[in-house]
Amino acid sequence: MFCIEQIRVKNFLSFGTDIQTFNFADKGMHWIDGINIDDSDSTGKRSVGSGKSTFTMIVEYALYGDVHKINKNIKRDRLINRNYKCDLYVALVFSIDRER
Repeated sequence: MFCIEQIRVKNFLSFGTDIQTFNFADKGMHWIDGINIDDSDSTGKRSVGSGKSTFTMIVEYALYGDVHKINKNIKRDRLINRNYKCDLYVALVFSIDRER
């Protein structure tokens, strides 16, 4: 079985200059939720644009070196965070049948 254990990302779409680490080594299901602090609604919170869907793109980029979204190939320069424009970094730690 293919299991994602950890994702590390920096300057990829909505993720900024600090390396963000997400650990999924615990077995079971994980809930991904987000708050876009740059675009909040009347409650001060908004999840649109917070990076939830980006997780699938990160995995695809880590495995294949590119991202396809709705029949479009997204060029690498469009994946780099538009505010920082450099140093895209993605790392994916996974196991297959419990072998890293």
